Amino acid sequence: MKIVIVGSGRVGYTLTEFLSNEGHDITVVDIQAANVDEIVNSFDVLGLAGNGASVSVQKEAEVHRCDFFISCAASDETNIMACIVA
Repeated sequence: MKIVIVGSGRVGYTLTEFLSNEGHDITVVDIQAANVDEIVNSFDVLGLAGNGASVSVQKEAEVHRCDFFISCAASDETNIMACIVA
């Protein structure tokens, strides 16, 4: 399955680890490029630095082709907006 995860904090990192180990096609989006680099270097996933609630970032992450969209950013507002945009 193709899964897009917004946020690479504790929850996002754990989800990425578990789902990546299951063999899913994961794209991780986070506002902090350093977090994206860390997760991309740790797992076989794609990473994208940017605001997960942004239409252009979601287009680049190919949200329109994903089977699941998970937003677990630190901000509730970001999570809500990201899900609405998706």
